Amino acid sequence: MKTQVWVYAVVVALSALAGVAIAGVPTFEAAAPTLVVPETTTTPTTVPPTTVPVSAPADDETDDEADDETDDGDTTTSTTTTTEPPILERGELSIAVANGASVGGAASQARDALEEIEYDSVGSFDGSDIVDFTIVYFADGVDAEVERLVEDIVFAPDLVAPIDEAPEVSGLDDDVDVLVYLGRDVRDLPFFN
Repeated sequence: MKTQVWVYAVVVALSALAGVAIAGVPTFEAAAPTLVVPETTTTPTTVPPTTVPVSAPADDETDDEADDETDDGDTTTSTTTTTEPPILERGELSIAVANGASVGGAASQARDALEEIEYDSVGSFDGSDIVDFTIVYFADGVDAEVERLVEDIVFAPDLVAPIDEAPEVSGLDDDVDVLVYLGRDVRDLPFFN
């Protein structure tokens, strides 16, 4: 009976070692939370037009009295419309590219790629920090323009942040609309050759 217990203990130990050898030692690292926003769709509904019957006055006196009451000329109609501000043309957007990748010529190459797709005022700078990921930083009021830029350069939209969160860039003007801060992943970006 003791032999059987010993054999079972050896089999369990060998099984555990085999599992570790195959799958590896489990790690308990906290994973970054992933936010998935569900897409919503709306179906337009059609409401049939309604008609309101208008009754005519019974005699001419009532008609004249109604005209006298409404004939003072103080009729005002107000309509409220909301419009989105027009999106700036690519050439009107002030863009800076900062090399935070420690890859020689990365900012210049990214600048040239942006100029090829009609972003005219692009400056290139050296970033103060070396970072792992490229991030597009933007100023207030150019949200739509940044969305277009991200699409133009086939860039991950989740790597976009307000410009006040950007690392320091020496010589950068305060009125820049967009700062593309290149990270070590620059060689993997579609616009980098």
